[in-house]
Formats: sequence, C-alpha cells, structure tokens
Amino acid sequence: MNRVDLPNSSSPCNCSDVIEELMKEEALPLSISDSPRSSGGMDACLIAMDSLRKNELLRTQHVERSPFVFFDPHSFSNPEQVRVTHMRIIADFDVSQEQMQGAVHLDVVNQTGTEWLYLDSKDLTILEVLDEPGNALEWFLGDKDPLLGQRLAIRIGDRTSIKVRYITSKDAEGLYWHSKDPENFLLYSHSQPTYTRSWLPCQDTPGVRTTLSFAFLADPRWLAVSSSGNNPEQKVKGGIYRMETKITIPSYLIAFCVGNLEYRKTGERTGIYAHPEMIDRAYDEFSHLELVLDRAEQLLGEYSWGRYDMLILPVDFPAGAVENPMVSFFSSAVVAGDKSLMYYLFHELAHAWAGNKVTARGWEHLWLNEGITTYIELILAEEFNGKDYAEMLEKIYYNKLVDELAGSAGFDGALRMHLEGRNPRDAFSLVPYYKGYFFLKMLEKKIGKEKLLPFLKKYFEAFRFQSVTTEEFESYLFTRFPEVKDEDFQVYQWLYEPGLPGNCPMVQSEKMTQIEQLSSDWLQRGDLRSLKEMVPSLTPQQWVFFIQNLKTSTASQLAEIDALFDLRNHPNLIIREAWLTAAVHSQYTDCYPAVKAFVLTASKPRIVRAFLSKLMNSPEGADLALEIYNEGKSFFYPRSLAAAEAALKIKHPA
Repeated sequence: MNRVDLPNSSSPCNCSDVIEELMKEEALPLSISDSPRSSGGMDACLIAMDSLRKNELLRTQHVERSPFVFFDPHSFSNPEQVRVTHMRIIADFDVSQEQMQGAVHLDVVNQTGTEWLYLDSKDLTILEVLDEPGNALEWFLGDKDPLLGQRLAIRIGDRTSIKVRYITSKDAEGLYWHSKDPENFLLYSHSQPTYTRSWLPCQDTPGVRTTLSFAFLADPRWLAVSSSGNNPEQKVKGGIYRMETKITIPSYLIAFCVGNLEYRKTGERTGIYAHPEMIDRAYDEFSHLELVLDRAEQLLGEYSWGRYDMLILPVDFPAGAVENPMVSFFSSAVVAGDKSLMYYLFHELAHAWAGNKVTARGWEHLWLNEGITTYIELILAEEFNGKDYAEMLEKIYYNKLVDELAGSAGFDGALRMHLEGRNPRDAFSLVPYYKGYFFLKMLEKKIGKEKLLPFLKKYFEAFRFQSVTTEEFESYLFTRFPEVKDEDFQVYQWLYEPGLPGNCPMVQSEKMTQIEQLSSDWLQRGDLRSLKEMVPSLTPQQWVFFIQNLKTSTASQLAEIDALFDLRNHPNLIIREAWLTAAVHSQYTDCYPAVKAFVLTASKPRIVRAFLSKLMNSPEGADLALEIYNEGKSFFYPRSLAAAEAALKIKHPA
C-alpha cells in the first residue's frame, strides 16, 4: 500500500513483516498489506465481488426463509440471538487513498444456537471471513439501505470466534482524514450515532457493549490514542500501538486518532493530547483537569475508567466535543483563552457516568445520556465557575429549548422519542439535552439536591456497564421515590409527551436580567450606552444571550451594533456563530462574506445544515448557500456534504 515516505528513518519499517507478526499475536492469520487482495482497492474489490457472486444464491434463499427480529430499528444486528462480547481490531492506513485496511477478530456468544451472526456494515469491502483455525466461512452482504448500510450475515454455526478482513471506503462517514502532510496529519473517528459501521463491521447499536483491543501500525512520527485505554504518553518506536480495555463499551464510543500529537500531563490521572502548536494553549485552558475529575468523583461515585484525557482536534471536528471513554475528543473551538467554555469539559466528563457507564439502550432514549449529563454539567459549572455562570447557561438553555419545542413536530418534543424508519441523527435535537435537564431540575426542586445526587449515584451503580431504557429509569425512580408517582410531579408528561409541563422550574439569572434590559434599551430606544460601558466585563454567555434577544432586529440595527463591536470577527467562535446566525435571520447581507468564511472554515455538519437552511429563506441567501456548496463540495467531509445537499434539496440519481 502507499505510505508517507520516511526519509529520516535510519531503519525503515518492513510493514508486511510487522503486520504479519501483529496478526499472529492477535490470533489473526493473514497480513492486511502483504496480500494482493489489499493492494490498492481494485484487486480487493474484484475478490470481494467474486465472493458476493458466489454467495448471491445463499443470500436470496436465506432472506426468503429466515425470519428476523430487529433488536434496534437502526441496526441489522441480532444480539438477542448471538452477541459479540470482545473485538480485537488491527488497523493499517493508506494515507494516499484515505482508506483504512482492517481486520477484526470477534468473540461471540451464541445464545440461541442460531446459524447466523448479523453485523452492521456500510460501504465496506469485505475481503474474507474466517473461523479461528483459518477456514473460510459463508457470508453475504444484504441489500443496501441508504441510511443504515448493509447487513453482513455470517454463517457461524457453533463457532465462538471469527475474523473479518475488510477495507473502508474513501468516503467512510465515520473517518476524518485531516491533511496528508505528515507534520499536520490527523486521522480520527467520529462514530455517533451509527457511523462505526462505516469503518468497522460490528453490532452497531448502543444496546450491545463489548470489551475491546486495538493494534495500530502508524508512521513512527505519529502517535495513536483510542477509547480502549492505556494510551501512550509518547510516540512508540516503530509506530506499533497496542491498547486494550476490559470495560465494556457500546459501538458508538469506539474511537481512535492517529497523527502528529503531543501529550501534556495535568495530574496523576489526567492529561491533554493536541497538535504541538496547540498543546500550550490547551494546557493553559484546562490545567485544572485533575481537580475537576476529583470533584466529579466525589459527587457521582467511583470514576471507573482509570485515566481521563482530553484530545484537542481541529476546529472542523464534526461536534463541539464527544465523550469517548478515557479520552474525550474536543474541537479546538473550546480553547477560548479565558476558560469561558469550560462547560464543554464538564459535560463530556459527566458522560463518564451518564452515557458511558450507564448507556441509553437506543437512540429513542438519548435523554438518559444527554439530559442527566447536562444536569451534572451545570452542577460542576456552579462548583468551578460560580453560581452566576451556571445560571447564565441555564437561561440560554431554556431559551433555546423553548425555540426548539416551538418548531418541533408531533412527539419529537417528548423525551422518550419514536425513531423507527428515521435517521437516528434526528434524536440529537436540543430536547434530550435541555428538556432532560429541566426534568432533573424539577425533581431537584421537589425532592432536594441532597436526595437527588445520591439517587443518581446509586443509579450509576445499579446499572453499571449496562444499557437501559426510559421505562427502566422511570421504574427505578418510582422504586426509590414512590411520591414521584403523584400527579404533581407530572412524570408522564415530562417523559412521554411533547412540550414543557407546567411544573418546569422558573429560570432566574441576575446577570441575564441585565442583558435583557440592555437589549430592550436598544430595540425600543436605540440606546447602546449601557452596553458600551459593560462590554469589557461581558462574558461569552452574556453576549450570546444578548444576540438571542435581537430576533426582531432589522439589518440596519445589526449593522450599527456590528460597526461598534465587530462581532462578525469576534475571536470567540461561540459569539461569532451566534452573531452570524442573527445576521442570516435578519438578512444582514453585509455580513454574508463573513458567513461564507465561517461555514467553510468550521464546516461541521451541524453548522453547514443550520446556515444553509436559513439562507434558503431568501433569494440572495439562496445564492450564497449555493456558492458555499459549490466552493465547499471539493473538501467537505462526507457528512458535511450530505448536510449541505439536504439543505439545498439536491438529490442524486439512484
């Protein structure tokens, strides 16, 4: 396979020999890269197509005669019949083709004696499937679903372990290739909710948790980290990395990053990974990481994962942050320089308990991960940044939730969602986060924080390393607090009905009340004197809240504010995004060049979708949306490109 040259290496690595040894150590019999089957795509595809042709009759007969019970509407897998318990993954990387060549060894428990194991896959080229001694097994790929991919069916009989060799697509949705320059190279995964199947054949459902090990072969100038633990603090000579965890995790939390990274310790159990040019800034921002972990453990019970590290990725990382166990991934946008965005850290660390330790069984129950986490986030925010800081966040979250619920349809405003036949990404509205938070806040108001926090602590232990449903949480809550069944708590309305129940706690924030007065002064009287006086002391949260209150502003009014404060170029990306969103809403066209630059630079799927959708509401905006799409389509990651095409309603022929 093609590799980045290593001109400075005095003893270059023989990749074929190294992977051969890795395969032997990992009980995998063949090299990924020394076989003509993986020599660059075409031969591998021909072999895979030949295998598919041989199995076509088998596939047709099997579909006709075998009933299949879905465990998860977003997964083809059958864990209720046969369950994967451990995965050993070996990965090599073809940088020039932006493809990963993989082999995964699966340990399985056949609970029902079924002949077939079903895995999820998407756009994978399957090279071969073997049993433990190395005998070829029958397999086939099912029909393609544009959303879910394909079922990989493997006849396992009474076997307890199998091996799958495969190559990812150049457009794998869960892989992000950042720069081919070895000095800036990064390859990282982002798999939530169902993108793991694009780079790893697996039971891709949060209802299944497995133990995990990784073996990477990487350029010796790179460092590799993963959510399987025992991550290195320094680059390993020869570029061979081995990692393993004995704690079970769901597929969407399987994550890795390979590239030019540096590590800086912040404590005995904590540290930061980042590009060498970013490491100092990141350390200055999060140097108290160990203190935050210690306090979270006091509140929530034992931290079960050993280490907690942060990985700072480029600004175009597709999320603000992701809670991968042992090493959470963050966009560099969170490194604000003033610790004002610490709530990202509080949120992702809280996931070590809510989401990672106890996992929502399906995306319909996402609030169990996100709502409980947001509740813990604001507790930590108050502990470390003060009551005013937490109240400002709460006020912003409430306003955003009200707007979200006003635009939601049907039962999308309920915590317990119904997503059959829909994209699981639809679960990731603000409802599970913020309505989930206010549900917990309502419980706190009625039973007291001194009772609610110990309850959560016991919940995390009672369902330790399990996947649960809303109904199970409700039952556990009623068992611990029978009084919560009373109509006064309105639990049913909170969990199963849209909208906000009447007992939603009132949100009070003295700091935000001041901002409401400032925005009122401006909108009613055009008076910015008080705002000018306060600017030096305004927090990013106050700026965002001020901008939220400008919904009825005209373009000329926004222009006057922009002339004074240059918000279109504000260094804080959270403030800049809020301002540019307001500019699009008010059709403030003088800001459109800044909108274009922001979308193309950030290029996250969420940002691309939100801005292009809003731009489509006016003719001039639609022209800009098309301009952004045409300029960005050559470098947008697949998910960002799909988000742009959805916003512009661009359809490709089947």
